Amino acid sequence: MKKIVSTIFALLLVFVPLVTITPKAQAYNNNNYYSFSGLEPMEEITVAEIDHNTSLFVSPDGNDETGDGTITKPYKTVNKAIAEAANPIWDTDCNTTGRTANTIYLRDGTYPENVVVDKNNITIRNYPGETARVTGGGLTTYNANIYIMKNLSNIRIYGLNIEDRHEEGIEGVYGILVRGGTSNIIIQNNTFKNIHANFANYDGIHGNNATGVIVYGDQETVAHNILIANNEFTDIECGFSEVITINGYTAMVDVIENYIHDVQNIGIDIAGQYGANSDPAKDYARYVYVAGNRIDNAVSASAINAGIYVDGAKNVLVERNTVTNSPMGISIGEENQIVDLDYFTEGIIVSSNLLVNNTKSGLRIGTSSLRNSAVVNSVIVNNTIINPNTAAGAPIVVGKSHDNKIINNVIVDRGTWNGIFYTDDYSTTADFYNYTIDYNFFFAYSYNMWQFDGPVFNIAGQTFPYNDFNNSGYGEHNVFLATGTDVSLNSVLDINYNIVDGSALEGAGVNHDYDWLRDYEGNLRDTNNIDLGYFANNIRISTAEDMARLTAEFPFTRDVLSDLVYGPVVNPDDIVVPEGMVCPYLPEEPEPTEPEPTEPTEPTEPTEPTEPVQPAEPTDPTEPEPEEELSVPDTGAKFIEKIFKKSYAIFGVAAAAALLTIVGIYARFRQ
Repeated sequence: MKKIVSTIFALLLVFVPLVTITPKAQAYNNNNYYSFSGLEPMEEITVAEIDHNTSLFVSPDGNDETGDGTITKPYKTVNKAIAEAANPIWDTDCNTTGRTANTIYLRDGTYPENVVVDKNNITIRNYPGETARVTGGGLTTYNANIYIMKNLSNIRIYGLNIEDRHEEGIEGVYGILVRGGTSNIIIQNNTFKNIHANFANYDGIHGNNATGVIVYGDQETVAHNILIANNEFTDIECGFSEVITINGYTAMVDVIENYIHDVQNIGIDIAGQYGANSDPAKDYARYVYVAGNRIDNAVSASAINAGIYVDGAKNVLVERNTVTNSPMGISIGEENQIVDLDYFTEGIIVSSNLLVNNTKSGLRIGTSSLRNSAVVNSVIVNNTIINPNTAAGAPIVVGKSHDNKIINNVIVDRGTWNGIFYTDDYSTTADFYNYTIDYNFFFAYSYNMWQFDGPVFNIAGQTFPYNDFNNSGYGEHNVFLATGTDVSLNSVLDINYNIVDGSALEGAGVNHDYDWLRDYEGNLRDTNNIDLGYFANNIRISTAEDMARLTAEFPFTRDVLSDLVYGPVVNPDDIVVPEGMVCPYLPEEPEPTEPEPTEPTEPTEPTEPTEPVQPAEPTDPTEPEPEEELSVPDTGAKFIEKIFKKSYAIFGVAAAAALLTIVGIYARFRQ
């Protein structure tokens, strides 16, 4: 290859409406890419470019109690900074006048915490020129170094080292976990390493996974507009998971220019029908763009894995990637048994990839079990597949699949085991049909073009010599090079697997419905001279009219995306009041108090009858009567007692007056 794409890419930013969201195709020359997410990648900045008015700072030497998030008084933990970030600023009339800082800079050092992003409009990035290591704390509910909660928008994770997450039990662990319903998420320029599953604890039932980044579409609304770009992943022991996973109800995701190397198991997995979403109609990734990634030495300890795996997804474009030194380069399949037989892995385009020195096969298309659904309506176009002489497989393995195209590829088998094409022992006549295999270059060191390991065409073990391939009904325009040594192969391919100028492979391809596809370096191919393989000598410069046509013909825009269920998309400039937050200037209202429940009292036992109350001695009428006891009601015996006391006093006074009158009369009578 003349040039390995390794610089930070540039995307054409497209406007994404908030109601109907449609991925747009952009066509630039040089090293640019299409974009399904419509997100513009972040840029590196200098210290002088930091806006301190919109920034918070965190340092291992900071303090969450006395710090204020400034560069001179930073917080100590990332979670404290998140709690203080992106909150609304109020005036005294409780109008929002702005919001607090929403970019969090991590200074040099280690952050042993489980970072939880629980609000919109948050950016977490390293301080320019410094290394921030997020190592995670103990195991939590989601066991992630960074956990982005469901239904959030506008989250950016940039320039961090995400490390040292080990599985301690039988639960999965993650570098970054993005939940369902999220939107406008960028994960860029990070380094992921030393993230391990505990394979010894696998019990056949529970998960045993470690993943660098997973987007998990488990909500009723779709996770969409997500960019995972220019990250490095190494020393990831995945167990039964993958390094990057896009699973469940997800759409419009870009996975671009990541470097994945020295990992155990699949590098990139675009998946569906694994139960991530409870609704099977939503439970798959769709409209995903996988481009410009380099994957090397991705080898599972327990399975024959691929560097890039499309497993149960729909409408995925896989272009301009390099996969080397792995069991398989790229695989398209469907591992899960689908009850609805109308479900297929479909609409997959694999274009302009370089798949070299993979030990089993360069590319596989079709499922490996008859109980699974098939791969349909997909295209393998303009790839270069070079199997090593030690390969124990074939450049292309075909499983349960139909109505697919294999065109314009360079396919070389240096081994002597199976030949160019190999169909496994699960396939039958009814499972492999309606293929277009034409306009390819084939070179094999053995004499076999096809190796049927199962009852394909009802001829077990049947092989086709390379020179009889055209007579098998699979194409009339394939180019064959007689079986031989590297000397004959070098007459058409140079040391970088590019076609030699003036060779029979120049202009030997066919134009097709996908002429907007670029070569490995991002150049549009000359539609009048389609070269074979991943790299084009004959290219064209696109015009504005060409751009418009490419956008209109881009195949995934033909599908209506308005049937997806979108959650609210938050404008990055909107001021969002977090749930539970109120204006501090609101008048305080007394909190309603609920009466405390009283405990039921025990029923009282009947009391013994009391002795009758003796009448009180008469009191001097001039003395005040004693106060009544308010706690006792004036009813019954008490009432009678009081009446009796008052009557007795009145009678005494009257009797005394009468006695005095009688004495007076008697005295007068004596006189």
